[in-house]
Amino acid sequence: MILSPLERAVIFECLRATIDGDFIHETEFRIVFNRPRDALRPLLERAPQIDLSDNRTIWLLMMLLTHLDSATNRADWADWISVDPAVVAAVSDRLYAMLPPLEYAELTVIGPVEIDRRFYRLIDYRQVNGGYGTTSQVWDGKRWVDNLDGPGCPAIRGTPPASNEALAQAGVDVSPLPPGYDPGEDGRVPEDQ
Repeated sequence: MILSPLERAVIFECLRATIDGDFIHETEFRIVFNRPRDALRPLLERAPQIDLSDNRTIWLLMMLLTHLDSATNRADWADWISVDPAVVAAVSDRLYAMLPPLEYAELTVIGPVEIDRRFYRLIDYRQVNGGYGTTSQVWDGKRWVDNLDGPGCPAIRGTPPASNEALAQAGVDVSPLPPGYDPGEDGRVPEDQ
């Protein structure tokens, strides 16, 4: 997939706004990107002709564009970035589409557990490329969805599993994860599988 000249220009403007402006606070920048702001300057100097053959560069740029979302209401947005925030979001989506699908080497379900009459589970995952993490899900009565407002992972991990009787009565799906399961996509399985 090739980016258009406009998309490359948007990436350049967003890089410049991030590196030379104060769109992302320095502390947040170091946490998100695991490096000081000036470490991205060589990337800015190569823009808009950035080599996008390295997936790490694509991830970095996508994260940068995504984090600019929190700055869309700034009065000086147009001083740095010539396009509407929706265009920046569209370029970020295009970058995401350039990445190969994630492959999981291991998925481990913890739970389900019952907390405050709702059912939660964790999925610990390890990716083929070495990435790892945990996602938290809640049973919505029909399927498992991302847990956005319930208890955190430590509370779920520390709660004993729900009884088979409680799970059956609530109709909770306790079947094994299907092949191709992606915990980052609300458990959707790609269409081709």
